[in-house]
Amino acid sequence: MTACSSSPPVAPEDCSLVRALGVVGERWTMLLLRQAFYGVRRFDDMQAQLGTSRKVLADRLARMVDDELLARVPYRDGAQRTRHEYRLTEKGEALATVLVALMQWGDRHMPHPDGRPLRVVDRATGQEVRAALVREDGWPVAGLATLSGEAWPDRPRAAATSRDQDGAVELAGR
Repeated sequence: MTACSSSPPVAPEDCSLVRALGVVGERWTMLLLRQAFYGVRRFDDMQAQLGTSRKVLADRLARMVDDELLARVPYRDGAQRTRHEYRLTEKGEALATVLVALMQWGDRHMPHPDGRPLRVVDRATGQEVRAALVREDGWPVAGLATLSGEAWPDRPRAAATSRDQDGAVELAGR
Protein backbone atom coordinates (compact mmCIF):
# COMPACT_ATOMS: atom_id res chain seq x y z
CA MET A 1 0.00 0.00 0.00
CA THR A 2 1.05 3.53 -0.61
CA ALA A 3 0.68 6.57 1.61
CA CYS A 4 -2.63 7.36 3.28
CA SER A 5 -5.06 9.56 1.40
CA SER A 6 -5.56 13.09 2.63
CA SER A 7 -9.20 13.10 1.47
CA PRO A 8 -12.02 10.53 1.31
CA PRO A 9 -13.15 8.95 -1.98
CA VAL A 10 -16.56 10.67 -1.79
CA ALA A 11 -17.70 14.07 -0.60
CA PRO A 12 -19.14 14.17 2.96
CA GLU A 13 -22.64 14.96 1.70
CA ASP A 14 -22.54 11.76 -0.42
CA CYS A 15 -21.04 9.57 2.30
CA SER A 16 -23.22 6.76 3.70
CA LEU A 17 -21.34 6.89 7.02
CA VAL A 18 -22.11 10.59 7.46
CA ARG A 19 -25.81 9.98 6.72
CA ALA A 20 -25.93 6.98 9.09
CA LEU A 21 -24.33 8.98 11.90
CA GLY A 22 -27.07 11.57 11.42
CA VAL A 23 -29.51 8.85 12.51
CA VAL A 24 -27.58 6.76 15.07
CA GLY A 25 -24.66 8.96 16.08
CA GLU A 26 -26.22 10.25 19.30
CA ARG A 27 -25.56 8.43 22.60
CA TRP A 28 -29.23 8.05 23.57
CA THR A 29 -30.06 6.44 20.24
CA MET A 30 -27.45 3.74 20.76
CA LEU A 31 -28.55 3.15 24.36
CA LEU A 32 -32.19 2.81 23.31
CA LEU A 33 -31.23 0.44 20.51
CA ARG A 34 -29.32 -1.63 23.06
CA GLN A 35 -32.40 -1.75 25.29
CA ALA A 36 -34.59 -2.77 22.35
CA PHE A 37 -32.15 -5.56 21.45
CA TYR A 38 -32.39 -6.77 25.05
CA GLY A 39 -36.17 -6.94 24.61
CA VAL A 40 -37.12 -3.81 26.55
CA ARG A 41 -40.09 -2.32 24.70
CA ARG A 42 -42.08 -0.21 27.12
CA PHE A 43 -41.49 3.44 27.88
CA ASP A 44 -41.60 3.09 31.70
CA ASP A 45 -39.14 0.18 31.61
CA MET A 46 -36.74 2.11 29.39
CA GLN A 47 -36.96 5.16 31.60
CA ALA A 48 -36.38 3.16 34.80
CA GLN A 49 -33.40 1.30 33.35
CA LEU A 50 -31.73 4.28 31.71
CA GLY A 51 -32.58 6.91 34.32
CA THR A 52 -33.41 9.59 31.77
CA SER A 53 -36.12 12.22 31.93
CA ARG A 54 -39.50 11.47 30.36
CA LYS A 55 -39.06 14.36 27.91
CA VAL A 56 -35.62 13.26 26.68
CA LEU A 57 -36.86 9.69 26.30
CA ALA A 58 -40.08 10.71 24.52
CA ASP A 59 -38.18 12.99 22.12
CA ARG A 60 -35.56 10.35 21.34
CA LEU A 61 -38.14 7.58 20.82
CA ALA A 62 -40.19 9.85 18.54
CA ARG A 63 -37.11 10.53 16.43
CA MET A 64 -36.26 6.83 16.27
CA VAL A 65 -39.82 6.10 15.10
CA ASP A 66 -39.51 8.89 12.49
CA ASP A 67 -36.18 7.40 11.38
CA GLU A 68 -37.88 3.98 11.15
CA LEU A 69 -35.54 2.30 13.65
CA LEU A 70 -38.45 1.54 15.97
CA ALA A 71 -42.17 1.02 15.41
CA ARG A 72 -44.69 2.40 17.93
CA VAL A 73 -47.18 -0.41 18.57
CA PRO A 74 -50.32 -0.12 20.76
CA TYR A 75 -50.95 -2.58 23.60
CA ARG A 76 -53.31 -2.95 26.57
CA ASP A 77 -52.74 -4.60 29.92
CA GLY A 78 -56.16 -5.62 31.19
CA ALA A 79 -58.47 -2.66 31.78
CA GLN A 80 -55.70 -0.08 31.44
CA ARG A 81 -55.86 2.52 28.73
CA THR A 82 -54.08 1.79 25.46
CA ARG A 83 -50.37 2.42 25.67
CA HIS A 84 -47.54 1.96 23.19
CA GLU A 85 -44.41 -0.11 23.11
CA TYR A 86 -41.44 0.30 20.83
CA ARG A 87 -40.32 -2.60 18.66
CA LEU A 88 -37.29 -2.83 16.43
CA THR A 89 -38.02 -2.52 12.73
CA GLU A 90 -36.03 -4.32 10.06
CA LYS A 91 -33.96 -1.16 9.71
CA GLY A 92 -33.32 -1.14 13.47
CA GLU A 93 -32.49 -4.85 13.59
CA ALA A 94 -29.92 -4.30 10.85
CA LEU A 95 -27.87 -2.34 13.41
CA ALA A 96 -27.16 -5.48 15.49
CA THR A 97 -23.76 -5.89 13.85
CA VAL A 98 -22.88 -2.28 14.67
CA LEU A 99 -23.84 -2.71 18.34
CA VAL A 100 -21.91 -5.99 18.66
CA ALA A 101 -18.88 -4.41 16.98
CA LEU A 102 -19.00 -1.40 19.35
CA MET A 103 -19.34 -3.72 22.34
CA GLN A 104 -16.35 -5.79 21.17
CA TRP A 105 -14.36 -2.60 20.66
CA GLY A 106 -15.27 -1.45 24.19
CA ASP A 107 -14.34 -4.84 25.67
CA ARG A 108 -10.94 -4.68 23.97
CA HIS A 109 -10.00 -1.01 24.26
CA MET A 110 -11.97 0.15 27.32
CA PRO A 111 -12.26 -3.00 29.41
CA HIS A 112 -14.21 -3.17 32.63
CA PRO A 113 -11.90 -3.85 35.61
CA ASP A 114 -13.83 -7.04 36.41
CA GLY A 115 -13.68 -8.36 32.85
CA ARG A 116 -16.25 -8.54 30.09
CA PRO A 117 -19.73 -7.87 31.49
CA LEU A 118 -21.60 -9.61 28.66
CA ARG A 119 -21.21 -12.20 25.92
CA VAL A 120 -23.44 -12.25 22.86
CA VAL A 121 -24.30 -15.85 21.99
CA ASP A 122 -26.34 -17.67 19.37
CA ARG A 123 -29.38 -19.07 21.20
CA ALA A 124 -29.47 -22.20 19.05
CA THR A 125 -25.82 -23.22 19.54
CA GLY A 126 -24.60 -21.28 22.58
CA GLN A 127 -21.59 -20.17 20.57
CA GLU A 128 -20.32 -16.64 21.01
CA VAL A 129 -21.14 -14.21 18.21
CA ARG A 130 -18.71 -11.58 17.05
CA ALA A 131 -18.67 -8.89 14.40
CA ALA A 132 -15.98 -9.13 11.76
CA LEU A 133 -15.04 -7.63 8.41
CA VAL A 134 -15.54 -10.16 5.64
CA ARG A 135 -15.26 -9.98 1.88
CA GLU A 136 -18.32 -10.51 -0.29
CA ASP A 137 -17.25 -14.16 -0.72
CA GLY A 138 -17.44 -14.62 3.08
CA TRP A 139 -13.71 -14.84 3.83
CA PRO A 140 -12.31 -12.66 6.63
CA VAL A 141 -10.38 -9.53 5.75
CA ALA A 142 -6.67 -9.89 6.51
CA GLY A 143 -6.38 -6.43 8.07
CA LEU A 144 -6.95 -2.73 7.57
CA ALA A 145 -3.87 -2.45 5.38
CA THR A 146 -5.64 -4.62 2.75
CA LEU A 147 -8.64 -2.28 2.44
CA SER A 148 -9.20 0.63 0.09
CA GLY A 149 -12.18 2.89 -0.44
CA GLU A 150 -13.38 3.03 -4.00
CA ALA A 151 -16.11 5.30 -5.31
CA TRP A 152 -18.67 3.46 -7.44
CA PRO A 153 -17.80 3.95 -11.13
CA ASP A 154 -21.02 5.86 -11.85
CA ARG A 155 -20.59 8.25 -8.89
CA PRO A 156 -18.53 11.45 -9.00
CA ARG A 157 -15.37 11.23 -6.92
CA ALA A 158 -14.16 13.71 -4.36
CA ALA A 159 -10.74 15.17 -4.99
CA ALA A 160 -8.08 12.89 -3.54
CA THR A 161 -4.35 13.23 -3.39
CA SER A 162 -3.35 9.59 -2.94
CA ARG A 163 -4.62 6.73 -5.09
CA ASP A 164 -3.03 3.38 -5.85
CA GLN A 165 -2.28 2.28 -9.43
CA ASP A 166 -5.90 1.14 -9.91
CA GLY A 167 -7.38 4.46 -8.78
CA ALA A 168 -8.51 3.26 -5.33
CA VAL A 169 -8.15 5.79 -2.53
CA GLU A 170 -5.95 4.42 0.22
CA LEU A 171 -7.55 4.06 3.66
CA ALA A 172 -4.41 3.22 5.59
CA GLY A 173 -0.77 3.75 4.87
CA ARG A 174 1.16 0.67 5.96
